[in-house]
Formats: sequence, C-alpha cells, structure tokens
Amino acid sequence: MFFNAYATVCEEIPAPYNHQRGLDDPEMPDHLKDFVVFVWQVGGEEMTSQMWAVMNHISQTQRQYVFDVDSIEEFADWAKQVNAIWFRPDGALLNPDGEEIFAHAPVPYHPAAVARAKRVRAEIERDFKARIPGFLPPVRSEFEISPRQPREVAQRFLSLAVFSELGLQLMSGEELPLAQLKESMPDAFQNLNENETQFLNLVESGEISLPLDKQLNLNDASDEVQGLVALALELAWEGQSALMLAYTFGLVQLPEGEVGDEYKEVTGWALENGQDAVYEFVEGFIPLEELCEKYEFIRSLRWVSIHERMRPKRFGIFKRPVTISDRKDAQLMQWHQALAWLCEPHNDWDEIDLSI
Repeated sequence: MFFNAYATVCEEIPAPYNHQRGLDDPEMPDHLKDFVVFVWQVGGEEMTSQMWAVMNHISQTQRQYVFDVDSIEEFADWAKQVNAIWFRPDGALLNPDGEEIFAHAPVPYHPAAVARAKRVRAEIERDFKARIPGFLPPVRSEFEISPRQPREVAQRFLSLAVFSELGLQLMSGEELPLAQLKESMPDAFQNLNENETQFLNLVESGEISLPLDKQLNLNDASDEVQGLVALALELAWEGQSALMLAYTFGLVQLPEGEVGDEYKEVTGWALENGQDAVYEFVEGFIPLEELCEKYEFIRSLRWVSIHERMRPKRFGIFKRPVTISDRKDAQLMQWHQALAWLCEPHNDWDEIDLSI
C-alpha cells in the first residue's frame, strides 16, 4: 500500500520511502491546494478547529514522502521528527502515532513551534492583559520555514516603498513623480499586487485630474476620485509592510514586545538610495529563530485584536477596554501580510491567507 506523509519540516530526513519531493517541484504547490480541497470534502465541509488545523498543516507542508509499505507503525518516530500527517490509501488522515485525525486525534505541531508559542503568548497575556484564542495554531518553527529568495524580497520591498509614498503624495495633493520613479526605480513597477496595479492604471489613464485639490471635500467628489483616494490610503499603509520586510533583512531593528510605527525611515531610505542600493543590501535574512519569534508575537497579538472586534459588546465605553487600537490593528495586519508572504514562497501577495 502507498502511504503519503505530508511533512512541514523543510529538511529531507532519510527513511525507506520510495520517493519524495519538496516545494522546488513546480507541481507541488498546486497539489497541496488540491489536497486541501479534497480534505475539506472528505472531512464533511464543516470548519471546526480540527479541520482548520489539518488545512493549516497541508498548506504549510514542505515535503511529501511516499512509502510502499503494509504498515506505518515503525515510522512513528520519523513522522514526529518531520512533523508529518499520513494519508492512508483508504482516504484516512493519521497523525504520527497512526491515530485518525478526523476521529478527534490531535494534529501534530513541531515541538519548537509549540514551545515558542507558549512562551510568547504568556508574555502577551502578561504585558497586554489580553487572552490569545486557544484554537490558534503556533507559527511554524525555524525548521519549517524556507523564506523567499533575497532578490524577490528586495523587489517587493521596492514596490511597497514606492507605492506607499505615491499614496501619501496623492492624498496630500502633490504632483506624482511617476516618470522619475520609473526611471530611477524601474523594478518597483514590476510584479505589482492588485491595489498597486489598479492605482497605477487609474493615475495613468488621465481620466482623473491630478494633482488633487488640497482642499478637496471627498463628500463632493466623484465616485472615481473617491475610489482613487481609497486606493491611495490602502497603499500608504503598505509602508508598514515595507517596514517589516526591512526588519527581516536587517535594515532596521524593531523593539521586542512592542508595535512601533516609524515606517517612513525605511521607505525614505529606499527612495533616497535607489534600487541598486536595496539589492546590494538585501543579501539574506535575520536568523530564522528571531524571525519566528517576531512572527509569533505579531500574529498572536493580531488575533487578540480580531477577537476583540468579533465581540464588540464586551469592549468599548463602560466595558472592558480595547487592547489594540484601530491604527495598531491595521499595522499588525500589514506586518502579518509581509511575514506570511515571506514565509509562503508558493503564493502571490494577493493570495496570502492571513487566517492561518
């Protein structure tokens, strides 16, 4: 019988399997997406914490191993080492101990990820007087994350920095220096996300008179102008994503246990020094242990904010005070987006699922 092991650990760990493949196989990402759909269907199409954990595991799989064996019992220790779930020929999903997951057996997590989440969340609950939802899985450990290539990250950083500045300039009623930026930082206009593409198309279409009046009253503006300003505001927030990417490749330091707010330093540095300086600087990333530490803090704190906003009757005036302000909530979302994109190299910016 053929048993498939879906492992979240990046490194290939020897075992008597027939073959294996990682995310460098061009067919692997699509296979994992199809497998998530299959599991959703065989699992009853009901979003429970168990289903969420399984889908999270599959979407974060780094390697698939195939064994032609009669039993997987002797491979329990190996499966724990690679943090795998098994897919049995009859369609059952098993944890490393061979227990059926949809019969309420636990979904495995790497011990390093579990230990980090326990410690970081205890610190958040202490410092922010907040509680982390118990169903939230830990961020993957340093053994389970394979970041994107530095040049790709540098190029995305350029786009975020440039379009953040363009968004701010448009809302301020300033002339947009598109021609100069395209000449000095051409790579910033490559591989754009949906908002960046839509903004650029609107600006270059000539359908809207620019620069906008600095005394513009949006209530009196056309739908097209209101839509452009809304896009500009979203792009301005992308500066926070640029700040987080800058942190991951060592351009700036961010204080532990806090949510800073000074992204203009890094976007200004990019605009002042140009794309060649950015590419020259981005040669690698901070240690994965540090990256995972920051990722766990940001995602856990963001879920505090989500939890508060899902239960508004318990927070606000004369009730329990909100822990995370609206501004910090928006910032955490941008930071989460940047880290999730960095750590999920098989998904585009607009495809990143921030629920996992």
